[in-house]
Formats: sequence, structure tokens, C-alpha cells
Amino acid sequence: MTAATFKGIYPAFQQIPDATIDAQIASYEALTSDSWSSDQRDTVLALQVADALARSPEGRNARMVAKDGSTPYRTELRRLAKIHAVGQSRIL
Repeated sequence: MTAATFKGIYPAFQQIPDATIDAQIASYEALTSDSWSSDQRDTVLALQVADALARSPEGRNARMVAKDGSTPYRTELRRLAKIHAVGQSRIL
């Protein structure tokens, strides 16, 4: 994933420099499990980056942080993680 790809998915982050987004992508690529299919992994990676950026000063225009600290990106990420976990347990 590149900054351009990310901005295509989440245009609310257009104002953030590509270098900042690329750094977040690199950071979260190392943390994202290979147990996801490649399409799912890209989605999870984009959601993680969007969540981090929404909480950052650079992302204040795209900030959609609720009073409890959650973002729509984190909410969707948790939903996908639950589905993924259930799917993994069915395989075992």
C-alpha cells in the first residue's frame, strides 16, 4: 500500500503529507498479521493507519474521534477482527 492508494480509500486524509502516511503504513505493515488474506490485510492495514492518523494532530480535519476515544476506523477494525477470529477458530 502507498500513500496514494491510502488517500484513494480515505480522501479525508488528502491534506496529510505522503511521507507521514508512508511512515504509518510501514509501521503498521510490520504489526499486521499474515493470517489475513491479501485483500483483507490491505483493508486492515488501511483501517489501522486511518485510526492512527485520525487521532494525530495532522489528522484533525479528518478527526472523527468520539468522546470515548473511538473512531469509525477502529470500530470497523474491531468488527473485522471478530469475524476473522471466529473464522480462524472454525478452521481449527
